[in-house]
Amino acid sequence: MASITSGQHVIRRITPVACALGLLVACGGDVAPVDYAGPQTIQVDLSEFDGKRGAGFRLEVRQLRLTPESWVVAAAVTNATKERWWVRRPHFPGETKFGLYVSRRSNRRYLEVEFAAARTTPSLLAERFSPQLPLYFAPGQRWSGTFSGRGLIPRGRWVRFAFGRFQTNGVPPSGLPAGLMAVTDRAVWLS
Repeated sequence: MASITSGQHVIRRITPVACALGLLVACGGDVAPVDYAGPQTIQVDLSEFDGKRGAGFRLEVRQLRLTPESWVVAAAVTNATKERWWVRRPHFPGETKFGLYVSRRSNRRYLEVEFAAARTTPSLLAERFSPQLPLYFAPGQRWSGTFSGRGLIPRGRWVRFAFGRFQTNGVPPSGLPAGLMAVTDRAVWLS
């Protein structure tokens, strides 16, 4: 287990191996092993609009690459509103909610249930951006690059791509909240 000191708080990160061993011990050894998706590159090539009445965010995902210990998404996001949107994760200064939603189902209903239950943090969060993600998106501003993080994804799961959390101090466009997550409708299957 690794520890990271952030100000006065100590954040402990549990490695996937430590987590699996802890589960195995806690369950008395009766846990079936998880079969994780191996290294692969998936050409996603999606472009979607997440918004209402022509105002929102253009989401583009070119590729998802899995390595033995991490994942990398080649993507772009464009602010298609007349407002400035800050990129922030409430209660976690300096972090975002860019990442991957992993589920057993492909339908959008899964996300609706998760959001209704206030579970709005992606399954896997991005830790790195190249180039660096801007602190805010001005009207029409576009970011293009990669976001990546550590973690493995079980085989036989669907993956959606999350961008956010975006927060505006202005008046949001009609139909949009002042704080939002932009998540792709389309999901990709990991075999």
